Amino acid sequence: MKKYLLLLIYLTLALCQESNNELNKFSLHPIHLTSNYTIDFIRNIKPQKCYSNNECPHYSNGCVISYEMIKDKSIPMEGNNISKNLSKEELINYGIYGICGYNYYCTENKDKTIPNNNCIVVESSETIDSTSYKIFNDRNLIGYNLKSGFVRNNITSTYHCNEDSIKNKYCGSEINTSCIKNNDCLSGKCGVDLQCLNSENFYVYHCENEFDSELEKNTNICKKIDNEFCNDSSECSSNFSINGYCLNKIVYDDVHRYDKRDMILNVIGIGLIIIMILIIICLCVCFKKTLKLCFSRKK
Repeated sequence: MKKYLLLLIYLTLALCQESNNELNKFSLHPIHLTSNYTIDFIRNIKPQKCYSNNECPHYSNGCVISYEMIKDKSIPMEGNNISKNLSKEELINYGIYGICGYNYYCTENKDKTIPNNNCIVVESSETIDSTSYKIFNDRNLIGYNLKSGFVRNNITSTYHCNEDSIKNKYCGSEINTSCIKNNDCLSGKCGVDLQCLNSENFYVYHCENEFDSELEKNTNICKKIDNEFCNDSSECSSNFSINGYCLNKIVYDDVHRYDKRDMILNVIGIGLIIIMILIIICLCVCFKKTLKLCFSRKK
């Protein structure tokens, strides 16, 4: 019943979008752009120091300054953000710099003889100021402006489930894995339960860089997304896997948080049943002995 209701909702939304493209503005899904970079290029990106967004190359979504760089400085702050935009000279005086960031979803073919498809990115909802920079908790940290060579696509979900994760309730009907047709999914496969499923031809990776003060260290990371098949946890962006696929440890713990309690309750329940049986047996034995005693006295 639940999946049919979900199908009805998405079919209605799809029909409305066909009749009025303006409804795309209110879509529950983020808009994605196809870049002109593949995972082969992204994996070889070297960290680049910067002081503003316009100092970063085409593949980057801006200059990102980590909180570690500013937390011990005597800089006016509003929460965890610098209260005003500092100039390059001020940043240098404070000993602060950023790293050119990037955030891609890439596919890698299982057949190595076939060239990999271009990676995709999430489109930013706001224009990025090229003379400024981003702080690590900027809400646009993962977003991209529409750049030269980048084009909008019809993908609504970069994430997917697999049959085992659905069966074990590790992958519910969240909006970030839902679909109504194959083209909605980066994996290219929409299941009968209206959720994107693993591709049979390629793996999906999330590629981003971690911000480290040691520029010599390659901070480039491309790891498999949740519910993607893997050989071990080191292949996963979550650094955790179960049953041969990547999974978020929080999701796993949430599903199994009552397992120990239920096991204890079951043990206690079985123990109480055994005790009750023993009590009943003892009562029956005592009752039988009492009856025998009564009959012997009558005689």
